[in-house]
Amino acid sequence: MRENAARIKEEETREREASKNVTTLKFDKEVHDFGEIATGSENKCVFRVTNTGKFPLTIVDVGASCGCTTPKKPEKPIPPGKSDVIEVGFKPNGPGPSEKTVTIQANTEPRVSTVKVKAMVK
Repeated sequence: MRENAARIKEEETREREASKNVTTLKFDKEVHDFGEIATGSENKCVFRVTNTGKFPLTIVDVGASCGCTTPKKPEKPIPPGKSDVIEVGFKPNGPGPSEKTVTIQANTEPRVSTVKVKAMVK
């Protein structure tokens, strides 16, 4: 019982400390339009993210709404006032209009941000 209480207290302390270091971010764009591209083609773009807050920006995780979209996050925290990029690969597997969402988790409020890639796939 005491072990459980100690673990809960430790988790609460970590959450409090993390909430003190919440920062803000801004993207250079919210949508990247590849235009007309071929099915199966390999396409890449970057989203520049700027830390607009007072604490280092740590991008914890990036994910995609489809396996055809592969985002890569910066490896190091981004200092206040500085920028880095999230690289996104996009290899569409079927024709037609396509729009995919990239989800970014960071020490921000709100914790999750999104950007999108879209294309007309031929």
